[in-house]
Amino acid sequence: MIKIISYPVMTASYAAFVIFAGFAVGSQAQAQTRAAAAKEVAFLKRLAGNWTGRGRLKRTSCANLEPVSCRLAIKPAGSGIGLTMAYNCLGLDLRFGAQGTVTYRPTDKRYTGAWYVTGRAQSARGNGVRRGSGLSFTLTGINPETGKPVTSRLSVRLSGRNRLINTMTGQDPRTGKPFRLLSMTFTR
Repeated sequence: MIKIISYPVMTASYAAFVIFAGFAVGSQAQAQTRAAAAKEVAFLKRLAGNWTGRGRLKRTSCANLEPVSCRLAIKPAGSGIGLTMAYNCLGLDLRFGAQGTVTYRPTDKRYTGAWYVTGRAQSARGNGVRRGSGLSFTLTGINPETGKPVTSRLSVRLSGRNRLINTMTGQDPRTGKPFRLLSMTFTR
């Protein structure tokens, strides 16, 4: 005959241990999320400022690259885990502006954003990640001329303390091949 011995004290203390371990793991995950968010806030603060730059812009996949100069204002937004970006650009025969907001989501360690290009009435939404000293976004919107969806890639990368490099590639609607839309170097 087997005798079953019950240890209610052990069971209660084991339950307390399990509950404590659950809180400890949860607290550790929250602490890691807060630490990651703090790193992103510090990174976004490094991007903030007034920038001026020059580069080249291609209006369409078959157009030539045109020289363009821009001013870029980047400011912290919201609770510090976001920023606003305002571009004002001037080329030989073009003038345009673009505004955007970028927000970091600590829960999934990703960035989201929305941009609007003045003069073309074009908007886009983006999802991205930080890779080292840069942000990489995939932007999706609607081509105002064709009404078809378009996708582009935007990269904003810090190079040193006072240099910011922006590149953007788009997709040729006829061939589906990528092409460089924008390449700019900013300084402050």
